[in-house]
Amino acid sequence: MLILGLETSERICSVALTGDNDILSEYSIPTQKHAEVLPQLIDKTLKKGKKTIPEIDLYGISIGPGSFTSLRVGLSFIKGLALTAKKPIVAVCTLDALAKEAGYVTHNISPIIDAKRGEVYTALYKFRNGRIDRITYPESFSLKELIERTKEKTLFIGSGVQVWGNLLKAELKDLAVFVKPNPVSAHASTICILSRKKYKKGDIAEINSLEPLYIRASDAELKKHRITIELMKLEDLDEVIRIENESFNQPWSRVSFAYELKSRTSHPLVVKMDGKVVGYSVAWFVADEVHFGNIASDKKYRRMGLAHRLLARTIQVAKEKRCTKITLEVRVSNSYAISLYKKFGFKEVAIRKGYYRPEGEDAIIMLLDLTT
Repeated sequence: MLILGLETSERICSVALTGDNDILSEYSIPTQKHAEVLPQLIDKTLKKGKKTIPEIDLYGISIGPGSFTSLRVGLSFIKGLALTAKKPIVAVCTLDALAKEAGYVTHNISPIIDAKRGEVYTALYKFRNGRIDRITYPESFSLKELIERTKEKTLFIGSGVQVWGNLLKAELKDLAVFVKPNPVSAHASTICILSRKKYKKGDIAEINSLEPLYIRASDAELKKHRITIELMKLEDLDEVIRIENESFNQPWSRVSFAYELKSRTSHPLVVKMDGKVVGYSVAWFVADEVHFGNIASDKKYRRMGLAHRLLARTIQVAKEKRCTKITLEVRVSNSYAISLYKKFGFKEVAIRKGYYRPEGEDAIIMLLDLTT
């Protein structure tokens, strides 16, 4: 199988061509002008590999987190190539690729991508059962939060090391270790390797709904805002009800939310921007299973990564409680939500006919297996 992979999440543009068992060609160039460099780099990579676009079987793309602009450039190119050739795309989380490049170590792995403003994009990984597993889902943290969360020996890798490596070493001492040389970004060949594995599992992207993995809004949008996630409280209900009413045709009542605050099985969260509730979620924990019951964000702040944060936090709690799976229902027409859930690894497992009333729209039942 011939795979063409792109990595454009940061200031290095990387393109690779791989065969069944080898790297046929790969080029990486430091640049801030991905739109200008990428066509030339793809052409150069294909020529060195002695292949043409019609021969490509699969396209792999790094979808972030990372630079908003460069991620969109890479995704636009790969969509154009795949749609023209009618070939599939596999989307790879950039942090997954960086963790892969850390190699096989006995301690934790924490890829860190510089997110500017004193923050990093990161997730936690561990090598176990012969593979590297993601333990937490991608989030953005301040350096203070990252340091406070690091309780065990951890290997840090990625562009964030260039910026914050000395501080991490000074604060964490022997708990912080690094690879040498430290890769500033993942290689496109690693994107190809992970794409092949995901493709074999049937994890293929929906091209029309595929978007970059945005953990937070752009710097311009969030420049002056502080975002926090907290357990929902009684005083949050006015804003929660307002958002609920503007989001759904059949909204939950205040009584319903008040009940969730008291329920032992419920885990209601709010996401706040500068202290104001701008989104919320409700999940139910029963034995070793979790069911996601409700999630919404203020319409003025949508597409800013708020739902992503709520999902990531709930999944993290589920893992900490050693839950085995998470289920949810979503409208068949809600392509944005479906795409978001798939980025977290949810799979479509069934259809519930006429679930949403009064219009009778079908619901897709999705499942996230936490044991694999």
